[in-house]
Amino acid sequence: MTWLCADIGTSSLKAALIDAEGIQHAFVRVRYRQSGGAAVAAADWEAAFKEAVIALKGQTRAGIAAVCVSGNGPTFVPVDRHGEAFPPLIWYNAPKRTMGASLFLPHIERYAAEHRERYDNTARLFSCQEWLAWRLGAEAVSVLPGERYRPYYWDEAQCVAAGCDMRKFPPFVPLGTIIGKTGNRAERDFALGPNIPLVAGGPDFIMALIGTGVLTEGLVCNRAGTSEGINVCSKAPAATDNLRTLPHIADGLFNVGALIPRSGILFDDYRRGTFQEERDYKEHLDALLKSASFSEEDIAGRRMLLKMARQVREKIELLQENGFPVTEMRVSGGQAKNPLWNRMKAKISRTTLAIPAITDGELAGNACLCAAALGEAAGIREAAAKIVRIKERYFP
Repeated sequence: MTWLCADIGTSSLKAALIDAEGIQHAFVRVRYRQSGGAAVAAADWEAAFKEAVIALKGQTRAGIAAVCVSGNGPTFVPVDRHGEAFPPLIWYNAPKRTMGASLFLPHIERYAAEHRERYDNTARLFSCQEWLAWRLGAEAVSVLPGERYRPYYWDEAQCVAAGCDMRKFPPFVPLGTIIGKTGNRAERDFALGPNIPLVAGGPDFIMALIGTGVLTEGLVCNRAGTSEGINVCSKAPAATDNLRTLPHIADGLFNVGALIPRSGILFDDYRRGTFQEERDYKEHLDALLKSASFSEEDIAGRRMLLKMARQVREKIELLQENGFPVTEMRVSGGQAKNPLWNRMKAKISRTTLAIPAITDGELAGNACLCAAALGEAAGIREAAAKIVRIKERYFP
């Protein structure tokens, strides 16, 4: 049996079937159809998930024993009292914090100010992964990575200060809780059988930490996607605003992050600017790294890759200057799948890159939650020890 692990990304949904030994039996990435025009709609996530389930089942005959969904954040799906979704509030449109610790409430404060009638008609506010799980049959919940995260989500005092109705948020449950089972709708609309346990997944960066096994002091995760982050597991918080400190899910530890907001977007902008956005990502990256072409487009592409790698080096130096040494990073994301890029990135960043067998850390993290929830492991740390394996390293 396997677990269906899915992650709602910015431009696509990725999903895999992973077993208790950390073997990935099937994988698929589905780009959104963007039924909402320029912006993605919640229905696009549903359509992508259904397409992913069908594709995964076409790759293997392995059964599905649980489902866990993670997603980007802070992204919200406002839902009215009839269960209909309003246009999502996407993470990259969220304003910067202006008050308190919450990473979420500024988003809701703006929503209430700019779309008051829609806000008043909103009965529930879900994070994107909570909404999809709810559509599959889960209870209406808000998933909290740990008690230390409560101020970074919301509490009564911050809601009052922001003018937000706390009753619109479903109740908190811990990460990895079984929050229901698939119902008739999941069978009818998503090609899933009934009574499959639904495990509460969390935000993508938390899931990537779990799915790369970065649960011990000194380990580092390099999560590369639309944006990129270098996250150090530390006993001490950072003493500078140039680094972001959040609680780690491991007790007594912190996650100290150096963010590169537009890392993956640089590559996407280049592809659009050279009219190559339909070209396969890996094929395009391979061509840029292998090609001896001196065309204007290829020269621009290689300069863009150099810029991406140098940004990583600059963030590593920032971490080291502030007392967080980085000598090896466990890489998560599509970039980890390209050996040529890994060699180039390791050399320019002067840092060893460790590549897990499951390169999408969010999906491996979802599998770890399933293992713990279904009793295949005593907890998340034991689950990660079983599921996360480093398959190769690239040295500077």
